[in-house]
Amino acid sequence: MLKLSRRVDLGILLLTDLARLNTGQSLSLSTWAQTKQLPYRFLTKIALNLKQAKLITSKEGRTGGYRLAKGIGQISLGEVIFRLEGKTSPVACLRGEACVAFPYCRHKKVIGGLAALVDKYLAKVTLQDLC
Repeated sequence: MLKLSRRVDLGILLLTDLARLNTGQSLSLSTWAQTKQLPYRFLTKIALNLKQAKLITSKEGRTGGYRLAKGIGQISLGEVIFRLEGKTSPVACLRGEACVAFPYCRHKKVIGGLAALVDKYLAKVTLQDLC
């Protein structure tokens, strides 16, 4: 039911690699992208979103790079997904979009309940759990 976009998938990958750094270390995004054979330009957009969300920090220069802005136990997957994708819902009506089946729909409440359970679970899973 839950489908993660490539943006979220790579964002989580970046965050988990940042979580594995030693204290005081930074990660060069260009080097990381080359090592993992990932698209650097796309990663810069993801990193910018994560930085704007105050999940990571960056420092320019030769000794610069990216670091986590919070402890690994303070960053939940739910927050990462929300920051990179916005509100996620399995069906249009739960995202506030028009639904052509509105007069006949019998499953919105069930799907909404399931989505709420997924959101609640993702809010509890942290980078620490992944590492």
